[in-house]
Amino acid sequence: MPHFSTHSILATGALCLAALAHADPCDPALISDPPALATFSTPVAMTTWDPDRSGPLPERLVLGGELRIPGSPSPVAIASWDGKQWHTFGPGLTPAPAALASIFGNVIAGGAWNLQQVGGESLGTLAQWDGTSWQSLSGGTVNGSVGAMKAMGNWLYVGGSFTAAGSTDAANIARWNGLTWQKLATGLNGKVNAIEIFNGEIVAAGEFISGPNAVRYVARWDGQAWRPFGSGPGMSIRALAVYNGKLAACGAGGVRIWNGAQWSILSNPAFSYGSIARMHGIGDRLFIAGFFNGASPSSFNSILAWDGTQWSFMNEGLTMGEAPAEVHAMATYQGDLYAGGVISHSGSAPAMGLARWTASDWRSVGSGWSKYGVSSISATSRALFAMDDAANVATWESQTWRSLPPIPGGTDYTDRTYSFGDALYAAVRRTVFRFDTNAWTQIGTPFGSSIYSLVDFDGSIIAGGDFGVARWDGVQWKTMGAGFARSVHTGPLLTDLIVYKGDLYALGTFERSGTTPMQGFARWNGSDWIALDTGGSPNPSVAVLFRDELVTLGSGTFRAWNGQSWRTVGSQLSGEFNVAAVFGGRLVAGGFNLGEAGVSLVEWSGDSWRQFGPQPALSDGRSPRVNTLRVFDGALCIGGYFDRVGNEGAINFYRISACHLCPTDLTNDAIVDDADFCNFILSYDLMDCTDPAMPASCPSDFNADGLVDDADFTRFVVDYAAFLCPEAD
Repeated sequence: MPHFSTHSILATGALCLAALAHADPCDPALISDPPALATFSTPVAMTTWDPDRSGPLPERLVLGGELRIPGSPSPVAIASWDGKQWHTFGPGLTPAPAALASIFGNVIAGGAWNLQQVGGESLGTLAQWDGTSWQSLSGGTVNGSVGAMKAMGNWLYVGGSFTAAGSTDAANIARWNGLTWQKLATGLNGKVNAIEIFNGEIVAAGEFISGPNAVRYVARWDGQAWRPFGSGPGMSIRALAVYNGKLAACGAGGVRIWNGAQWSILSNPAFSYGSIARMHGIGDRLFIAGFFNGASPSSFNSILAWDGTQWSFMNEGLTMGEAPAEVHAMATYQGDLYAGGVISHSGSAPAMGLARWTASDWRSVGSGWSKYGVSSISATSRALFAMDDAANVATWESQTWRSLPPIPGGTDYTDRTYSFGDALYAAVRRTVFRFDTNAWTQIGTPFGSSIYSLVDFDGSIIAGGDFGVARWDGVQWKTMGAGFARSVHTGPLLTDLIVYKGDLYALGTFERSGTTPMQGFARWNGSDWIALDTGGSPNPSVAVLFRDELVTLGSGTFRAWNGQSWRTVGSQLSGEFNVAAVFGGRLVAGGFNLGEAGVSLVEWSGDSWRQFGPQPALSDGRSPRVNTLRVFDGALCIGGYFDRVGNEGAINFYRISACHLCPTDLTNDAIVDDADFCNFILSYDLMDCTDPAMPASCPSDFNADGLVDDADFTRFVVDYAAFLCPEAD
């Protein structure tokens, strides 16, 4: 592949200017990341289901309860999740089922009350989804409530509180083969709350205490009769689980384990209050859940995991607001544990009724992240990161978030993440950390006050705050010049550091550096800070590079610095600006009540500000807030404090796409210059978009043919010669 100099690019561009054309801007659109359940959803039953059995469709997780599905105008009682999208079952089912199972490719729903398809007739306390509608079961239903179901082979075992199944007498448990019912000996003389498969046999548990073989609370079906497990666990049983070849049962008296010969007590950490209601096993792990809280040796809420040796507190567990959650159901789906109930958060991740545990941490179901609000988003060439207001950090993987290890130390409102090249940094309280492999490493000693900005300047990390400005020399922080000050110190002195045309600038509310008078704007001359023209926005809160100028947004006017002087760009909006970014050649800003109440995302049209893209919102009617913007993988990533975008749930994070006014602007500053040329050449040398070293989404492949080649080079040189990106119409 040929290589070209800057001069040849300019020459080629001059020849191509006549052909220069940009696509008309189009409306920015919400990217359909996997949506979470909406607030106030409460699953009470779960199962897995393969809708086409051995066909190509993925297995789904089926939930029953009061569910608010994104895009559905009203709550539904049953829905399925395929890992990316939610699906409803025809017109729906009512009321919510208490138990779910799947057999013969159909979903079976059971409840305490008669079920019916919405708008249809009663189907009894059992109903099946046949792929198109809800139907009654062949052979009839049971004459009471259903509390547990389990499929084994070609039989569905149903337990609850009833005396007949179809036309067959059956005491609280029976089995169905798709056509007819069969009783299991004389049944069990009390309510059945749980059914499991253990050592190839059906095991039932509940409130029964006697029978021909003196079974008490837990019994196994050997094909001919119910058999006891020793003398029984000594209490009525709410739930069963199988883990590591053992059978576990729980009730009001706690957890009991059957080791093949006798029952033993599994002592759990002391609860401050509450009890266990549900159990689930995955491999050698036993999960217990319900409504409980404890604080020894660390905080846990409503769920715990036992590995045979010790308990895991599962990163503080599941909560509803500040209180413990109520867990009503658990299931394994795609190798992960799902828990449903009255849940708002799992660890720091939003749950909205449904939580997912991935063996080491909680992950959101859908694209939302963190109950604390997103304070900053940063990105390396191939990874996106976000930090919340509690200094938790996560990385974006497969359209959801994975938490990184915690950062040592406390938190405050200035915490941020930063990325330089492929390195991730965090400024937490007064300390800088770098993320190395799978841990945070402290960089130097803490500063004497909060850090407000980090930049990469001349190959060194520069930190700025009320302490002044310091450079990391690889061993320690070295002060750069005199500090900043003002007569009345309220709020931060230095709000931002930014590199513009090879120079380092400091912005803020300072009035002097040492004895040199200043008005919130200074440039580093290599040995000290020098005062500059003070015609910028008073007390600038946001600085951004746009169309070869340094733009400041703050109170009053909206101005731009060209390296020598200021010019007024346009009128400033009312409200609070928190962040600005260049996306697709557009200047986009985020904040709080920008121009009018409830607007938090705007763009500059060339002569005025206007709303940009789908706006975030809060369901309780308060105004949302956008704290951070980052362009990654061809999308604008938006973080802040909100819970929806339009009718879709979006917990403090969402992404939007838009027609790119200037796709060759690879550094997102609305100009096509040597920095973009360097980025392009790196991709041009790699050529193949599938190369692991290629930046995410292969942004230099302008014609989307999977290669960065001469066709892309021709497009690049046209824009390189034009230099400035066009403004939005």
